[in-house]
Amino acid sequence: MPVDRSPPRHRCVLQCLAIVLCGLLAAAPVLAVPPDASTPCQLRARWSEHPPYKVRLPGGERSGYYAEALREAGRRIGCEVEFVEMNWARGLFELAAGRIDLLAGALPTVERARIARFTRPINLAPNLLFLDAAAARAWPLPRLAALADTPLLIGVVASATYSIEYIALLDDPRFLARLHKVPDVGRGWRMIAEGRLDGIISDQSAGFAQGVGLPDSRQLVPALVVSAEPARVMVGRHRGPALAEALDAAFDAMIADGWLPRLREAWIPCTADPVTMGCRTGERIPAALPPLRAAGGQDAPSLSPP
Repeated sequence: MPVDRSPPRHRCVLQCLAIVLCGLLAAAPVLAVPPDASTPCQLRARWSEHPPYKVRLPGGERSGYYAEALREAGRRIGCEVEFVEMNWARGLFELAAGRIDLLAGALPTVERARIARFTRPINLAPNLLFLDAAAARAWPLPRLAALADTPLLIGVVASATYSIEYIALLDDPRFLARLHKVPDVGRGWRMIAEGRLDGIISDQSAGFAQGVGLPDSRQLVPALVVSAEPARVMVGRHRGPALAEALDAAFDAMIADGWLPRLREAWIPCTADPVTMGCRTGERIPAALPPLRAAGGQDAPSLSPP
């Protein structure tokens, strides 16, 4: 039996989220069934802790915006979703090998399209370059390519695709020298707190979930918009086109009946726009209490959508 060592306030937030999710599940219909109802439908999805998208609850259950969205979409098409813990790079490898079926939170690229189909967008949260405020003042960056002309060291998740420009810049050795690969966003945040990195590329929602306050009264600030492309779910090509089409229909229904926007608002404290599945234009996102293992502080400023 796992022991709950969550801080009381954090535990209360998670308990409230659990109540919201229970209400959503009770109201949601099953809209589809698998093509062959005699064969149990099992889907394997990549999971690693990445608040607010993938969060381990105090009792050990896997939750978060992407986790619950996949679970509900699977339920609506008559499939059970199993979450398999692995980092992003391993997830891409396992998807290509046909050993997992779903990978949520991906931007489409030509290379990824060879191994997967993509669902409709389910989340719009701009990828931002977060910098220590002192570094941002010393090295103002008009564009991402300018990072090559600085001494800054920036954390990036291995195998992540932040934008088309980012992919192209990886061919520049000077730009590449300014990057430090980390297995996940949480590790990068801890390295910033320890003074080992100057910043990190992360999407807006994950940034506020980690917390932008740092030790010694330091602050992280969003210094540059890297990409504003919406994220989708990668569906392994080994499963055939019918699965991606069924998930698309489920996500469309979840948006139409309000289930998915309400789920997003339960995890990301801004009013969800059902058209973009992002925050409504101009609405501010408050910095949140950091998760258990995050290094951010609690007195962080608000982050505003670009």
